Amino acid sequence: MEFLDNTIGKKVLIPVIGLVVLLLAGLGLLMGQNNYASLKSAIESKGNGLSSLLAKISVTYIESYDFNSLSVFIDELSKDPDVIFANFYDAEGELISESSQEPDDVTNLFIYEREIKSEEDEILGRLKMGFSKKALDESLETNILIVGVGVGLVIVLLSLGATFIVNLAVIKPVTKLRGDAAQLASGHLDHQIDTSSRDELGSLAQSFSEMRDSIRNTIEDLHKLNDVGKVLAGMFDQTKALETVLQVMKEKSQVEWGSVYLVNDQGELDVQAYYPPRELGVDHTSRSFKLGEGVAGKAAAEQRIVYIPDTSTTEGFVPSTHDKPKSLLSIPLVDGNKSFGVINLSGPVNQVKYLESDEEFVETLAGMTVVTTKNIQMVKVIEEHSRTLELKVQERTAAIKDLMDNTGQGFFSFGNDYVVRPEYSKPCQVFFDGPIENLNALALMFGNSDLSAVDFREHFDKGNLEAFIQHPDSVQEVLDMVFNGVGDLEILGEMLPKEISRLGKVLSLEYRHLKSDDEKFMMILTDITKERELADQIAEEEERNTMILKVALDRDGFLQFLRELERLFSSIFVALDRSPEEIDPNEMFRYFHTIKGGTASYGLKKVAEATHEIEGRLENFRSGQDQLNHELTSQLKENTENLRKIFDRTLAELSSIISTEDLQETDRTYKIRDSKLNELKDFLLHKMPQDTLNEVKGAIDDLRKQPIGPMLLKYAAAAEGLAEKLNKPVNVEVHGKNVEVSYEQLEGVFGSLVHLVRNCVDHGLEETEMRPMLDKPEEGTIIIKAIAKEHTLKIMIADDGGGIDPDVIKNIALKKGIITEDDAESASDNELVKLIFAPGFSTKEEVTDVSGRGVGMDAVKSTVDELGGQIQIETELDKGTTFEIQIPHAA
Repeated sequence: MEFLDNTIGKKVLIPVIGLVVLLLAGLGLLMGQNNYASLKSAIESKGNGLSSLLAKISVTYIESYDFNSLSVFIDELSKDPDVIFANFYDAEGELISESSQEPDDVTNLFIYEREIKSEEDEILGRLKMGFSKKALDESLETNILIVGVGVGLVIVLLSLGATFIVNLAVIKPVTKLRGDAAQLASGHLDHQIDTSSRDELGSLAQSFSEMRDSIRNTIEDLHKLNDVGKVLAGMFDQTKALETVLQVMKEKSQVEWGSVYLVNDQGELDVQAYYPPRELGVDHTSRSFKLGEGVAGKAAAEQRIVYIPDTSTTEGFVPSTHDKPKSLLSIPLVDGNKSFGVINLSGPVNQVKYLESDEEFVETLAGMTVVTTKNIQMVKVIEEHSRTLELKVQERTAAIKDLMDNTGQGFFSFGNDYVVRPEYSKPCQVFFDGPIENLNALALMFGNSDLSAVDFREHFDKGNLEAFIQHPDSVQEVLDMVFNGVGDLEILGEMLPKEISRLGKVLSLEYRHLKSDDEKFMMILTDITKERELADQIAEEEERNTMILKVALDRDGFLQFLRELERLFSSIFVALDRSPEEIDPNEMFRYFHTIKGGTASYGLKKVAEATHEIEGRLENFRSGQDQLNHELTSQLKENTENLRKIFDRTLAELSSIISTEDLQETDRTYKIRDSKLNELKDFLLHKMPQDTLNEVKGAIDDLRKQPIGPMLLKYAAAAEGLAEKLNKPVNVEVHGKNVEVSYEQLEGVFGSLVHLVRNCVDHGLEETEMRPMLDKPEEGTIIIKAIAKEHTLKIMIADDGGGIDPDVIKNIALKKGIITEDDAESASDNELVKLIFAPGFSTKEEVTDVSGRGVGMDAVKSTVDELGGQIQIETELDKGTTFEIQIPHAA
């Protein structure tokens, strides 16, 4: 057929045939509609009823804070295959119980939300449930299959009939519309479009017609604004200029009356022009009012357009008794972010024309009004100043230049060619070591910081400035946007650098966009080198003083930590000397995590930060995303050596309290040296009778024991410091400080127990605002206790926090692949709770400088196991958790 050669025919025929097929498909779908609707109604009824019933039942649980029973109830409910999730939130919106996590995509779910109210109608929380649409989808698929078979049988016959109908009813009208579109595209906006058809193509033709009218109106608005701009640019009479603006708004919006008010020095709005034009001060209307007063004052204060189509039907508008209903349009005049004035317009109801599409025109005209008014006011100021004597001008100019030269700040300017103007203050020449006129401003400020202005000029004279002196493209892009009027400096200025370093100086930058015929940027440079150096010195001194104070308060403990640190470094280097396949990432993490925790507790910030960076590099290896190789192992060894150098430099800063002898001392010092105790022991063992040997040995070993108090107090200080950082008030109780232990046996466990204490603060204690809701004091409690019993040391660390939820632990362990589904189902609550000691386990989703690596608890467990000890956990939800560590032969 001939029309098939037409591109539109080819494109339209298929969808038309498809439309006919869809009509047939619709007939088939009607057969399954009742079943689909009934099924949907049943599920919705079930959802409404079940969510309403659950909301009522949950009141008792929530009022009694019995969230465990509520969770059990929800778990039973979630066995229903239609229930995808059921979550409870408290009155503050915090999740208190869930059957499962709410999926990110809920488009295939029916969502029901219910408020949970007490008998006194108090909102206790909110229930959110999701029901599956799977049954509906299956029903829909069945219907589609049935319809598809039927459609396939008749599609051939329909194609022939549809071909003729489409050609007559669609192809020819569409071809006509294509011609209309071509006319519009070529700029023939007077072209007439046939909109007589009453079908969809007629609606499309009507849309074409409306688009033509919209384009024509926009072009007319642009022409009108251009003409008005030219007229205003040549005006020097403020009243006439404002009357011109009012005349334009009269023609645009068909208003009958108008006035312009500008903000005066007292912050009030003073009338400056009327439409129809009349003399100021001789009419009876208000000539001055405050910002925020009335409709116009509100528009000016809030800097937004206010349009009231009919004052008689507008809520909150109280007209005067003699006022007739009218339309009001108030347009704010804004200068930057300050209110400059307001254009107030009115006219009879149904006469004033103002549409949303007019907003851009109105805002542009308002901006032109502000610029014109400011320019006229500026001209008057300039004219006033021009009346003064030239000598006075010269004197003032000289005084200003002298002032600028002696402020200590650098001032220079450049236009959109980015060439420095000849006028600049003397400090600029000092900052850049030479004259800067005619140099590229961006290269001068943001190029090579070691080049002087003389060097810049040399490259400039040789014509190779761009090749040798680069500057950030992003800076020029932002400034170009301001020059081109695309954005305002007050907004885009946040993207510009605020400081630069030049020739050993730190300079602060301030940008001033000077809008005039000679548009330019003025730069203000201030030398803040001394301020920066002083601030850095103060910060470094504060960190150093904090470190010295912490070490001084626990000098013996720090010396013990140094010995443990030597052991850790040695273990790390031994491990890194192995082949990559033999290196255990979890073991490496425990080493570095213990180093970070210990150095952080003593305020060795640089060492802790460097260790944290190494942990970050190891993250991919521990998680299994990457595999270690010889090159990466060498890098880790180099990083560790650098870490050791940082630690040595930090240790040198502690020379005032840690002497060289202290660092070289290998024996633990009591009142007598350990070696002398050994000599005494050997002497006595050889001299004493055999039946008293064990007593002598025990007595000498007992001399080595020291009170555990300093170590427990160190843990208490670590808990208090972390609690302060996390804004969790805490009371730390320490018991058993006089228990004597042999530190040599416990150095490993003492170095790792800090993780357990920090865990109680970070994970155990609830947020401060949650505790009163659980009938707990805002201040949490941490108990650290040591008990010596026969040949066993028992250390207990307890908190009165939220306890450990076995279900939460199970879900996280499954997600991280720590246990399998089968293991999770068969595990007891106690077994699940002990998973917190598994390598890589953490309840935190994000890694912070406090936790999230999943290494700390693993380090505690590994150290206790090495000493043949045991860890027991007693936990109760909303009551707290107690860790009990028993180490044999330690006390």
